[in-house]
Amino acid sequence: PAFKDAVISAVLEAPAGVVRGITRANIESTLQNFSITLRRMFPILARCQIVETFHLKIAKLCFESSFLERRVQGVKTFRDLINNVRFNQLKSFNTLNLIHWLQENSIILNLFDPDTCHFEIVKRTIEIIRFLLQENR
Repeated sequence: PAFKDAVISAVLEAPAGVVRGITRANIESTLQNFSITLRRMFPILARCQIVETFHLKIAKLCFESSFLERRVQGVKTFRDLINNVRFNQLKSFNTLNLIHWLQENSIILNLFDPDTCHFEIVKRTIEIIRFLLQENR
């Protein structure tokens, strides 16, 4: 557990310069290697929950970045996770869990925050809005 927490903290507390350089490939590689490492420490369902929650937190980190490219990447990751929930590809999150997480973390409100709103962000939110409308949220 201490190792897990240390890895998560190291990534989520990274300085802005490091966040700026995070790519989709970096995230996928980090998540895959993290999951492999956790195999010896946690049963499969607990490991999936840890990794999937970590993925959401990384998406939030990117989305809250001051760099537009990372913010767009964060929105794309939320969109991908929504599609994974729709097609039952996530083991620990279902539709209601994901909606609750998005609401709890103010993701929807921040998508349209007048201080940080940008056309490129809004343009990529269609799938997220459609998902919420289909789920009546």
